[in-house]
Amino acid sequence: MIEPQAPNGTDGQEHSSRRALLVIGAIVVAGLLVTVVYALQASSFQSFASIAAFGMATAGASLLVGGLIGLLFGIPRTLQQQEPEPGKRSEDEETRGSALYSPNTNLEQISDWLTKILVGVGLTQIGQINNVLGEIGDVAARGMGDFTGSKPFSIAMIIYFTLGGFLLGYLWTRLYLGRALTAADTYSLKKKLDRFEQDARALRAVADQLSGEAKRPTQVELEAAIKAASPEARSHIFYRAQYQRWRNWQNDFTKPIMERTIPVFRALVASDVENEYHANYGELGYALKDQRQPDWEGAEQALSRAISIRGEKAGAKEPAYYYYEINRAICRIMRDQAFHHEKPTAKEAQSAIAADIKAGIQDYWVRSWAKDYPAIAKWLKINKLDLGDPRLSPSTGEDPATAS
Repeated sequence: MIEPQAPNGTDGQEHSSRRALLVIGAIVVAGLLVTVVYALQASSFQSFASIAAFGMATAGASLLVGGLIGLLFGIPRTLQQQEPEPGKRSEDEETRGSALYSPNTNLEQISDWLTKILVGVGLTQIGQINNVLGEIGDVAARGMGDFTGSKPFSIAMIIYFTLGGFLLGYLWTRLYLGRALTAADTYSLKKKLDRFEQDARALRAVADQLSGEAKRPTQVELEAAIKAASPEARSHIFYRAQYQRWRNWQNDFTKPIMERTIPVFRALVASDVENEYHANYGELGYALKDQRQPDWEGAEQALSRAISIRGEKAGAKEPAYYYYEINRAICRIMRDQAFHHEKPTAKEAQSAIAADIKAGIQDYWVRSWAKDYPAIAKWLKINKLDLGDPRLSPSTGEDPATAS
């Protein structure tokens, strides 16, 4: 028959600690039973129930006090990294080239302060222990039936359960609290690392797309990567793509560089499931309009969506974005077959285009830009309109060109 081997090493120590915890728990239970046995000397059931209940309550309070003190003494310390000597860096630090962070140790510091206070107060008041225990014993004796031995029994019970609670609290803290804190720190660190990895993957995919790498991500891959990224990373991606579009949309030679931003804006639109950011749609509309083979219908739809999401935000809370309307007017003009045949636009379509122009030229700079835009100038001429026409004047009646 093979005898089971005794555990050794770290596992053996943990096994011994758990066994000690069980032994102390058994001793505490035994103390509770003794308290019940002590209450049996009562003359009536009511007296027995009263003494037993008081004894249990006193034992529980002593256990909690002792357990709290044991918890304070047993709180594990975080392993602090040794500070390198001035002018020197560890090999690991040289490899990573980044700052090291340690977990918050406020709980440890509070534990340290309280244990020192308890020890200090205990040492200074050690001569008063007899008097304190005597006073506590007098009070507790009345609750324990006020028998001949009630006072010493009460004092012994309080000391017994306080020490038992201390040992239970200390061992439990050493066995389980450190492990729980480590697990929490590990989980938090893992979440951060996962987020960094997702952000890095998204930024890398966008960099490959915008730089024109031979192996660009597919639209599905790009959308998945950006959707998994953090809001901060998506914001960085948006501004990077916006800058690339803005720098390259006017020059026919650099338009291919601008066109690389279209999949990125599509992915940003797909990632904004709650439709919070109208600028994603706005930039997509601009890029679709200004590419070498303009997608007038797609651009109009994107700009319409941007205007819808923007809603009442314009003006009061953020810049007006009047370029949305004026660019949508251009898209509608270019989709109008009558315009290409140099004929007036149908009444309904003319009203929609006029409304967009009217909304756009509320801004002075948009008005200046629209005045010289060939398609707008030609459409106004064909439809016998001009920017001063009442149908196109701003609703306030103020000419933006003369506004202060």
